[in-house]
Amino acid sequence: MNWLNFLYLVLSIAIIGISIGLVILLARFSKTLNNINKLVEDVQREVMPIVSDLQVTVNKVNDGLSRIDEITGSVKDISGRFNLVVKILQEAVSSPLIKLAGVSAGAKKVINTLIKREDV
Repeated sequence: MNWLNFLYLVLSIAIIGISIGLVILLARFSKTLNNINKLVEDVQREVMPIVSDLQVTVNKVNDGLSRIDEITGSVKDISGRFNLVVKILQEAVSSPLIKLAGVSAGAKKVINTLIKREDV
């Protein structure tokens, strides 16, 4: 056996060893990928109902906020109408009250004047 044949034999054994190592490495890598795939499927199976429930909850909250917005608009409208009614009542009542106060003050002066004349 010469050196060249011996070198071919060593090189062949090394290539076979490396090939077996790569096969073992790829088998472990494949097993790891399968485990990761199962984990992702489990997470997806667990998370999807939660996401679905969350979507339902968000929709209900949006409906509630929409109703609150409608109520706020109604309260604003009612407040504006109430302010208008108060203003109209204030104008309707204050003008006659001012006139009544003026008439009362005038009547008081007349009465005071008449009482003073009777005393003289």
